[in-house]
Amino acid sequence: MKRNNKIKKTMCPLGLKAEVCNRHSFFGCSKRRAFQGAVLNLLDTTALIILIIILGIVFTFYQYNHNSKISEVCVRDNCFSVELAQTPEERATGLMNREFLAENEGMLFIFPEEGDYGFWMKDTLIPLDMIWINQNLEIVNIATAQPCNEVCPIIRSKDPALYVLELNAGITSQLGIIKKEKVIIKK
Repeated sequence: MKRNNKIKKTMCPLGLKAEVCNRHSFFGCSKRRAFQGAVLNLLDTTALIILIIILGIVFTFYQYNHNSKISEVCVRDNCFSVELAQTPEERATGLMNREFLAENEGMLFIFPEEGDYGFWMKDTLIPLDMIWINQNLEIVNIATAQPCNEVCPIIRSKDPALYVLELNAGITSQLGIIKKEKVIIKK
């Protein structure tokens, strides 16, 4: 008498391949082993998704900082960590609605070309020193401005500038920063 040596084909639950099921059981697919395999597959997939999300967050953070959104501006030995305002939208918003600016922080407005750039303090909550800097990185004007909600005057430099640095009010006089001093911009 001849025995039938054909492997019994079974349907594996939870989408496992038949050969995986057949390896894990005597007579076809054990539901328990198939369930364990499916759980492991699900955990592997979940771990992979979480890893991709974490890598995306890290990449976004790196890209944000790598694109020079934060820089440093120094006058003599006095350096300030500055947020950059490079686009028209960033320059229009500036430091509006900010309630606090640390003593060694500020905002550096970068324009596409040297020119006459006016500033106002509409919706700006903190008093600021404004420092206009030309293309040679020389200070051409300094002004102190107070917060304004209604009719706000436009503050301008007498000389063309490529950059405007905004710091807390009074810092320029406290540090003795004056016109014609050189500035260093580090990215």
